[in-house]
Amino acid sequence: MFGKKWWDAEAADYRNNRLYRPFAANALVTAEDGKRRLTLTLDPPRPQRATPVMADHGKLMHLFLIREPALDVFAHLHPIKRGGRYRFETELPNIPAGSYRLYADVTFETGSAETSTTVVRIPAPAAGGEKEPASDSDQPPRPVDPDDSWRVMTSPKIVQPDSCPLSDQYEMTWLTPPRIEVNQQVKLRFNVRDKNGQAPELEPYLGMRGHMVLRSEDGSVFIHVHPGGTPSMAAMQLSVLRTEGRLPLEAAFGSDDPMCVLPAPGQAEQNWLGGFGADSDVSFPYAFPRAGRYRLWVQVKVHGEILTGVFDAQVELPTKLPG
Repeated sequence: MFGKKWWDAEAADYRNNRLYRPFAANALVTAEDGKRRLTLTLDPPRPQRATPVMADHGKLMHLFLIREPALDVFAHLHPIKRGGRYRFETELPNIPAGSYRLYADVTFETGSAETSTTVVRIPAPAAGGEKEPASDSDQPPRPVDPDDSWRVMTSPKIVQPDSCPLSDQYEMTWLTPPRIEVNQQVKLRFNVRDKNGQAPELEPYLGMRGHMVLRSEDGSVFIHVHPGGTPSMAAMQLSVLRTEGRLPLEAAFGSDDPMCVLPAPGQAEQNWLGGFGADSDVSFPYAFPRAGRYRLWVQVKVHGEILTGVFDAQVELPTKLPG
């Protein structure tokens, strides 16, 4: 009897206090003065043990919106914190109505990084407010955050599998591998050219040469990849600086603001952020965890304009060896 009580108490403590549980996400879209505002709240399972959010390459949150089921609309936004440590708001850009899957990337002061997800229904813009996009390149002149970006496709189908127009001036080419297999480490490489075939220099976008977001068609896989890989830069900095004794090991549990302040990235971090290759190339290392069809959104910055290429990838099961 005593042994069962002890075991039940230990199991309850592990379940309630030590077992990892993801943050729930709750989203709401409201309309006012012809503008649509998204409010996103992260709900920690144990608020008293949760720590503040740290900025990762300059933003407290990287929020991705993907319209389902066509995957024909993509947005990369950066909400601001307002009204609490886990309450974020942003004005929605010129994207059409529909059901959207939201993915919110955040890094906590403990060094852990998390992607919370939920679904929200976005209504059409109010009459006299924003207008529905008419084409792939139809975007409002300035988003709320200057680093916000999005892409609206006129058709959910990819016309050319290895080439995507970015704008009237630029095109992106994917140097596709001959075959992509599950758990095979590949370098996904993309090249940008202007309409005259010239190679423009890619400018840093959020401190990096580029960003890639990929999602499996069935939604079971989602990842935000950098030229240096998938880790959060803020999480890497926290780990290194704490190991070196340059940051406290504690974190501000239950507080709105972190006690740690991260310095500007050094040369090694800048190399990781920027990646390597020709001026007009960007590449991302990745190993697809499951077979199936994936959609890729590749983002670069050219002459101050954030451009998004869209591609599809078919991932196969490993080829069986003879015998």
